[in-house]
Amino acid sequence: MNEWVCRDVPFVAWRADFEPGVLSRPDAVVELIRAVTAAGDLNAIARLEAVALPPWSFCDDGPLAESTMRVARAGGELSLFALAVGAGVYPNGRRDILKSRVAFWSAGSIVEEDVADLGTVRARVRPARETDSYYRLVPPVGLYGSRTALNDKEPCWFAVSLYTDIWFPRVFGFDDKWEPSLGDDELESLSFDNRALAERHTPRLNAFLHGVREAVIDVGGSWSIDEACDDAAGWYRSMTSADGVRL
Repeated sequence: MNEWVCRDVPFVAWRADFEPGVLSRPDAVVELIRAVTAAGDLNAIARLEAVALPPWSFCDDGPLAESTMRVARAGGELSLFALAVGAGVYPNGRRDILKSRVAFWSAGSIVEEDVADLGTVRARVRPARETDSYYRLVPPVGLYGSRTALNDKEPCWFAVSLYTDIWFPRVFGFDDKWEPSLGDDELESLSFDNRALAERHTPRLNAFLHGVREAVIDVGGSWSIDEACDDAAGWYRSMTSADGVRL
């Protein structure tokens, strides 16, 4: 039943781009980060608790938007959600903690948990076989972006990425069957119905994406699907749009 997988390359991603000067105003940066984190909290999709580099935690430093601006005004880099993919610990002893509430099968029933590392959950509910390499230590939703400085003359960006297919109504279950030569029809015939899980958490993902998209456009940025993602010959891409995952 848990045929979904985790990997360190996104299945799909949505990208926000900002031309030079768009985020040169401190209030625009604060507004953007505050809106994105609020949408993450409201929908239990991207609850950011700590960032490793530069070090930040809500308990120690207060809201991320204001903390980021203090660093930038002191001459440091402005980090647009520059979170590493994975649950590893940095040399400074800290780690990124980004939680999403996801549904999965456990002991024959669907349960929901706030999860920072979905690979560990998959290993718990579906023990790995020797040939299984899809237990990556990744958050259910990733946030990653450029580092820049106020008044920088370069464009900047951030992306919302899915490093797991648990969000999709159908999943391929890569463990044994995937081959690069498979076409869309063959992928579909070998796929699994994941709608029971997706219907629990994907509407909240889509609501989060809607909030992020509005925030990006409000400050003058653009929003699109990241065309650079390698997503199994476009099979997962066919279930997505700029608005989110189609159920």
